[in-house]
Amino acid sequence: MANPVPIVDYQLATSNPQQFAQEVGRAFAEIGFMYLRNPSLSAEETNKAFKLSAEYFALPLKEKRRINWTFMNQGYSGVSQERLDPNYQKTGGYKETFNITHWSEPGKCRECPEVFLRNWDTITTFQQHCQQMCVDILRGVCTFLEISDSEGGAEFFTAKHDTRQPSSTNLRFLHYPPMKPSAEDQTAMRAGSHADYGSISLLFQKEVGGLQVYHHHAAEPRWVDVPPLPNCIVVNIGDTLDYWSNGYLKSTQHRVVFPDMGDKVPVRRYSIAYFCHANDGIPMYPLPSPRVQKRLAQGGSPGKDGGALADNVLLTNEYSAMKLYAHNRHRTDAQLPDGALGV
Repeated sequence: MANPVPIVDYQLATSNPQQFAQEVGRAFAEIGFMYLRNPSLSAEETNKAFKLSAEYFALPLKEKRRINWTFMNQGYSGVSQERLDPNYQKTGGYKETFNITHWSEPGKCRECPEVFLRNWDTITTFQQHCQQMCVDILRGVCTFLEISDSEGGAEFFTAKHDTRQPSSTNLRFLHYPPMKPSAEDQTAMRAGSHADYGSISLLFQKEVGGLQVYHHHAAEPRWVDVPPLPNCIVVNIGDTLDYWSNGYLKSTQHRVVFPDMGDKVPVRRYSIAYFCHANDGIPMYPLPSPRVQKRLAQGGSPGKDGGALADNVLLTNEYSAMKLYAHNRHRTDAQLPDGALGV
């Protein structure tokens, strides 16, 4: 059976922006995921980032816990601490992570491990390339949605995703240790079923797969594998764009499962994710898109959490905080900050 996740060539963003926009838009409207071929980061730059990740996760647990995760979405989160599908999972995912927020510059970094600070040029280069790819993808989304020039056209989202402004944008290093789940826990996963909650997510995978996407528009809805492909990264939209477009663009459930290895211990897996969020404080009104308005006029169902036509229009940072808390409310290792949403 053919993989329903399409492949879009990033070089089209400059050589043929209109074609790029149509391919990106169709992918996000149909399944919410795509492969991006020829990303701007070279193999050498990507491998440097993975090398730093491996070096960090090889540190003793006590050292990693020195900079523990907080609700600022920065720091180390250990195995089983993040439960992405709390209604199904008995325990959290079999993975450990380290998050770096976009404002974490060496002189301003609240807390970052020495291994990252010593190689900050590698981190910065990675973040800059990721952000530029996300901005180019968002330009394609705006063109596909036919947002008029008077509303900003292809640049409608650009100023709303400015890394000089506060946002929830973050870079996440992930390590899935070679651990076997408990035989008694049939709900165990490396990462439970979830949807991302920002605008655009980029995922860099090494050789070991396990990512699955729920193809809800198939004749028979099913989980499909999204394995690593040469010279490709995986791109998906998050709940924010689903919400903003009232469901025209799809924020799709995905998960990471254990490889089928019989009685053997599952192999180690590394990945790196970049979550691009809109700036804080932006009201999430319906997008000024004729495609979105036409869908609603024809009776299309609203997007995530009622979409942008819900009674109470949320700000971007309120929505991010609500989703972050929903994924982490069970935790005992991090305290909810004062003034957080009452959700």
